[in-house]
Amino acid sequence: MRCTLRLRPDEDPRPYAVLDRAEGDPAAALVPVPAGVVLLGAEHGRDVVRLGALLAVHEAQAGLPDGGLRIVPVLGTARAVLWAASFAEAGPRLAALGLDPRALAEQGLAEAERALARTMAALSAAAAGVPLVEVVRDAAGTLRGV
Repeated sequence: MRCTLRLRPDEDPRPYAVLDRAEGDPAAALVPVPAGVVLLGAEHGRDVVRLGALLAVHEAQAGLPDGGLRIVPVLGTARAVLWAASFAEAGPRLAALGLDPRALAEQGLAEAERALARTMAALSAAAAGVPLVEVVRDAAGTLRGV
């Protein structure tokens, strides 16, 4: 699956591959080569490091520059929000932190809790030196971008 993301307001939207943390080898999702990868189900900075290792192998095999594919982990659970600070240590592949307010609402988090989650995610993104982006889903729940 693909989505279009704009990580900064002055940036043109770019295509990103969408992967789930539970998926194995991401190679099939990386053809054609996207601008980066949106990682659903990410709960800890280790998830970015793990995917980064898989991407490094793919980049080497495809003749792409090492580290060229950046990662946007999407925080969609209370657990992920609580561990959001760990993404500051996830390494140079981290392009942004994503927040999925709809997923948080579907978990039963009230509006005040979702506002606190956004604040915690924003602080974590600032600590990592990357932007925070809120993902948008269509009526069917498919990720459409930011």
